[in-house]
Amino acid sequence: MLKSHCIVEYYKYDINLIKPIKYICQLTYDILSISTEQPNINSLFEEDFITNANIDLTNLPEDINGKDSIGWLSDQLALFFVKDILNKIDLKKTSILLIHQTSKILYALNKSNRSIDKKEEGNIDKKQSIKNALVRLIKEQKLIKLFAEKISDEKIRNCIKDSSILDVDELYFDCVTVEDTDVPFDVPYFEYSLLDENLINTDFAEASDVWINKDKLKSELKIEIGTDNNVSIIRDSDIKRDIGLKFNNFVFPLKSNLNSYIQTNKKADFYWIQIKDVFKVDDNKKDYKSALISSFKSEIKKKNFTNLLSYLQKNLYISNELLKREEYIPFKKYFTSSLKIQDVKYLKKLNFFINDTESSTSFGIYSSEKLAEDSNHFNLVHWYDRTDEGKDLRYRDNLGPKGTKEVHKVNTLKPEIAFYFITKYFEDFIEYLLEDIKVQFINNFHLFKDNEPLGEFDFLVKKSNTYYFIEVKTTLNKYYISDYGIKCKKIIESFKNIDVELEFIIIGAYSNNTIEDLKHYVTTSHKGHKRYNKRIEELDTVPYYFNYPIEASDKKIQCISESNYSSLKTLLKKCLK
Repeated sequence: MLKSHCIVEYYKYDINLIKPIKYICQLTYDILSISTEQPNINSLFEEDFITNANIDLTNLPEDINGKDSIGWLSDQLALFFVKDILNKIDLKKTSILLIHQTSKILYALNKSNRSIDKKEEGNIDKKQSIKNALVRLIKEQKLIKLFAEKISDEKIRNCIKDSSILDVDELYFDCVTVEDTDVPFDVPYFEYSLLDENLINTDFAEASDVWINKDKLKSELKIEIGTDNNVSIIRDSDIKRDIGLKFNNFVFPLKSNLNSYIQTNKKADFYWIQIKDVFKVDDNKKDYKSALISSFKSEIKKKNFTNLLSYLQKNLYISNELLKREEYIPFKKYFTSSLKIQDVKYLKKLNFFINDTESSTSFGIYSSEKLAEDSNHFNLVHWYDRTDEGKDLRYRDNLGPKGTKEVHKVNTLKPEIAFYFITKYFEDFIEYLLEDIKVQFINNFHLFKDNEPLGEFDFLVKKSNTYYFIEVKTTLNKYYISDYGIKCKKIIESFKNIDVELEFIIIGAYSNNTIEDLKHYVTTSHKGHKRYNKRIEELDTVPYYFNYPIEASDKKIQCISESNYSSLKTLLKKCLK
């Protein structure tokens, strides 16, 4: 079972104002008893106040004594003001999303649930924070002062109004309780159109029984509730049990396991809400932004730009000659002229890059430990120097400069572009493309089965009743494909109880020669595509399109290597059938 990380939490709540209300009623009655031999609750408060609270004092039981009559009146007033107070307090600054007074269900936002690096937050603390917020807002309504202003006797009214100290915090501590629901709900919301109307009935409900935070639902869950306030209760047509609250065109669950009420052809839509708002955990990577990176991203759809990037060696540098071509000159601003130092003695696994300028430049390599035991070895391994005249020198010892055969002039991506290219460039490329195709998708998230991670996912696309998992790599190779096959196998197992079709795609902007080891799959897949699975003149890499089998499954991975925006858009439209 996929583990829930729902951003919305559900609680049973209760608000009981009997303590502060009985306190003011009893105090008023006791003071009135001092000056009146037979005080009557009919004379405690102004008549309009009692009438507006929908209290009929003629319903007071005949055999009730004075003391008990205060309890009766306090109960009646508390019932009225609980409903009234929720319509007056401003809950928008709290984490509360929805309150349904009839069922005593409360929806609250907990964004930390969706963060991969969340700090464990005790459920008790969350409940306590909701309770504290409600208590604070209720106290701000100044109930004691409100009641004092409605006392019939002027002297008593002025006496209590002047005693603001009477409105103490202790009166409100027990007014609110917040507890967990028995079972968490499947989804925080869904559209009413998903329901099978043969299985349900709807009954009118008072809009005043519901408080809903439309602004926060829009900003956090991306749903537009609408300006109307049409409210009804949805019931199971057989057992007449309340299962949801309908607010305009949206349903907010009041019980779990609602998938049995969903139309068969709408199940994929219901499960989609589960994945994006219940199961997924966001990857909170913070990306560096700059004007140069924004400019680089704006070139994504240009064919000559993506063709140029196919010539990048190690995703970092190209030859100086390439940027002299007319079609590539506009992109020189993303590169810097550099000296690449390679095959250095003792450091053959490392390449070094230093700025190639006409002014003096130095680059030294020093090791805290000796890298060899010969007599000519020192901690100072190499020192490269470029003189003011532009002459390159290399010092290895005290015998003077050596030759610089290890030094080659290249053009490297500028530092901020270099790291953007290997981490985010192709993800942004695919995101632009999916937006262009106009499909539903989520990206950069994690899923968990029970407490075990299934992995990080680049994109998940919904098309009709099919979900497409898309893995994105800058350079496609056989190792990425093999690793993705293992991940796909886990996904298939984890989704076996979710009734949707699954498809898998891996896309690289470019490819390397390890794909040649998969020649069997390449030559037997998607014959007739003139562009793919062979070298073409305009690129320094091979564009691929072939299928790769997933172990112990009849599913296959569609493997794509394509850097051209227009060509990939056409192909991806075909894949997302």
